[in-house]
Amino acid sequence: MEKELHTVYLLPARFIKYDEVDESRVWIKMILEDNTVQERKFPVKAINVVENPDYLFVGIKTGVGFMELGVCDATEYISLFKEKWSVLL
Repeated sequence: MEKELHTVYLLPARFIKYDEVDESRVWIKMILEDNTVQERKFPVKAINVVENPDYLFVGIKTGVGFMELGVCDATEYISLFKEKWSVLL
């Protein structure tokens, strides 16, 4: 069955720290669609696939009856982070 896709977001983010209370969670600072900066908790397994989790892109897909989250390494875009998303640094 094919999923009906509504929205795809690709959001710049930075790893902050592991959660002190729940070690299975990490804190990530990200710029949302409306250019606000928020710190959000993510499962630690979301960043385990990333070699250097300092600079990240968080991908969010939404559609009818589903939402998927993915995280990927954005280290090669450090200059873009410094130029456009310096609030994350």
